[in-house]
Amino acid sequence: MSPLTAFLLAASLTPGQAETPLAWKLKKGDTFYVRTATTAKQSIDVMGLKSNKDQGQITYHKYEVLSADKDGMVVEQTTQKRKVTSTTPGADPLAGKLNGVKLTYTFNAKFEVTKLEGYDKLMDALSGENDATIMVVKSLLSEDTLKRGVSDVFGFLPGKAAKVGDTWNREYQFGLGPFGDYAVKSESKLAESGEKGAKIAWKATTKYNLPKKDDGGLPFTISKGDLEAEKFEGEYLFDANAGRLKSGTTTVKLGGKMTIDVKGKEVEMELRQDITIEMTVSEKSLADE
Repeated sequence: MSPLTAFLLAASLTPGQAETPLAWKLKKGDTFYVRTATTAKQSIDVMGLKSNKDQGQITYHKYEVLSADKDGMVVEQTTQKRKVTSTTPGADPLAGKLNGVKLTYTFNAKFEVTKLEGYDKLMDALSGENDATIMVVKSLLSEDTLKRGVSDVFGFLPGKAAKVGDTWNREYQFGLGPFGDYAVKSESKLAESGEKGAKIAWKATTKYNLPKKDDGGLPFTISKGDLEAEKFEGEYLFDANAGRLKSGTTTVKLGGKMTIDVKGKEVEMELRQDITIEMTVSEKSLADE
């Protein structure tokens, strides 16, 4: 046997790189719990007047799969508890109001949210059924914001097996509350796959969008703006065998200038924010920690 023949034979017998299944394995009745910790450092300069604020919140959710098939699934989300820390004096205005609130999300086969139920009850709980307050709360916490948030828990996978080094793309919106949102284009990569799980790293580019003009209820509107995301990246740790998310992190650094219209008077403002979001998923409730 020639050396070349021996080499070709050995190559043909060498197994290829193993693929890791990257898809959810959820069925009716499955329950899991998510702890989401968000920290934000914010700096605002309005006409030379500067203010800095450090704030953070931890939210505990329970998720229960009400139905699941090849066409999608329905998941009920229950807020168990919310804790807030802030350098700003005063208690959390939402303290206790979210406890026990349930929202039901319907997903299609691509894990995109197609329907949200329970939003009106959530608004009533946060506003005390005051119409004027409801308008403000809706501006700060829209249906789209909630849909995008829960999509981060479910929609980051390619839905098929992948090898280490494989990449896939995703497009979505990242809400900034009354400041508008980002149109996000992210590229994810299967960075590692082992006993601890599949590590998925991602980075994204963004395009800033002004808030919609019909976002009423606030005492100001943003007429101009250019918020650049200097950093937008993160990673997920996924249990491929169980088909469950284990943890996830997102880091956002943004800054820029905008023009605020307050009753016809325009004011220039410069904003900087450093945001970190950490998710931990468990089969047991984490709300008693």
